[in-house]
Amino acid sequence: MTEDKKKPQEQEESKLDFEKAQNMTVGEAVRKDSEIKAGVTEDDGVLDKYIKQHPEEVASQKFDTIAARYENLDTEALDDFIKQQREELEQSSLLHEETAAPESTDYSAISEKAGFDSVTEDTIIAEEPLLSSEAETDSVSDTEQLPSSPAKENPPLYKNRKVLLSSLLILILAVFGVAFGMNYLNRQNAQTKTSSSSDSKKSASSSSSSKDSAEQAAKDFDSLYQSFFADEKQTLPKNSEFANLSKLETALKQLADTDYYEDAKSKYDKLSRQIKAIQAVNDKFTSDAIADGKQVESAAVKAAANFDDLSSETLNTGNASLDTLLQKVIAAGREQLAAGSNAQGQSAAGDSPSGEANSATDHSGISGYDSSTLDRGRSRVPYSAEAVADSSNEAWSFNPGVLEKIVATSQERGYISGNDYILEPVNIINGNGYYNMYKPDGTYLFSINCKTGYFVGNASGYSDALDF
Repeated sequence: MTEDKKKPQEQEESKLDFEKAQNMTVGEAVRKDSEIKAGVTEDDGVLDKYIKQHPEEVASQKFDTIAARYENLDTEALDDFIKQQREELEQSSLLHEETAAPESTDYSAISEKAGFDSVTEDTIIAEEPLLSSEAETDSVSDTEQLPSSPAKENPPLYKNRKVLLSSLLILILAVFGVAFGMNYLNRQNAQTKTSSSSDSKKSASSSSSSKDSAEQAAKDFDSLYQSFFADEKQTLPKNSEFANLSKLETALKQLADTDYYEDAKSKYDKLSRQIKAIQAVNDKFTSDAIADGKQVESAAVKAAANFDDLSSETLNTGNASLDTLLQKVIAAGREQLAAGSNAQGQSAAGDSPSGEANSATDHSGISGYDSSTLDRGRSRVPYSAEAVADSSNEAWSFNPGVLEKIVATSQERGYISGNDYILEPVNIINGNGYYNMYKPDGTYLFSINCKTGYFVGNASGYSDALDF
């Protein structure tokens, strides 16, 4: 086909055929007209059609265009950038409004063109056959299936601007929120630390005050405790202070719930035991036998005194020097009781017309011995001060020949030599008087039944059973 022939054909193709337009909807006619204006031909594929219909959008997405745009972007001045974005936003809004107007005017233009084509229909001779209805349908379908994703993938700049501004605003609010929260937490922590510090100071002050008070109370207790003794070593209790024990108990209560309480309580209990023991022993005498931790030699024992009722628990005070003194005073009391019994027995013997030796004092042995040296703790017969005080009792009289036989046996066994022995009345059991025999140094030998002559001690190889 020559160039002259192609030119009329292109002119004919650049116009919408009236017959085709009659079989199209308004939308199809508009799309077909836009394709003709864009230079779309029947041989063009879908991509070619899209490129011809959207040349500006395709050109805007090219690398050179984008690079040029970023090169022209002023990133140094934020105010100029915001101004430029506002202008673009306004222009985009105007363009968006203008795109709706041409669509409405295209309908009238198409109608006029369709009318013009109908007038000249008879005079125009088509050189090529018209497209079939199937081709028209395919063309319309292809047009309808043009991709719209680029428009969605590249939304208008003003929409991106709105999203950017919204995100920036949210970010600013988040930053302010975090800063406010951190500031609030810091204030709370500061208040907590201040309150804790104040409480700690109060607690420390209170603790210090309590500690000082406890120390002073401990000093007062120790001072009062010292006043109960006649010596600095606190071994000689003062009788004159015994009545003030209740004051010491009050001072002890002041130390309750303190670190000083246990030690003070131990001192108080020990002093209480000492006072109790001294008072118990002194009660056996007509006057105090122990005064300020020392023995009073002139103290006289009571006639009805019974030292056997003094338990070992009472006499064990924890003060070794006092415990020794207590035993010494008790021994002296027993000696006085025994001496009184002997004196009464001698008086009774002198008054007897027969002059028979029927009293407890009618025996040989050592007299005037120190009773404190006697080893009474090993005695097989319990000591009874009450029985000893009853010196006139017939039970104390030895039957004839009993004592002599026992002395002879002791001499044979080597217990004693001659009459070097001590004989002490101990108890009356079942009407029989019992005596303890000691060596001159106070060593216990055995206990004797003065009526039967039976004697038993702690030595092995001999009788160990009691006869009562």
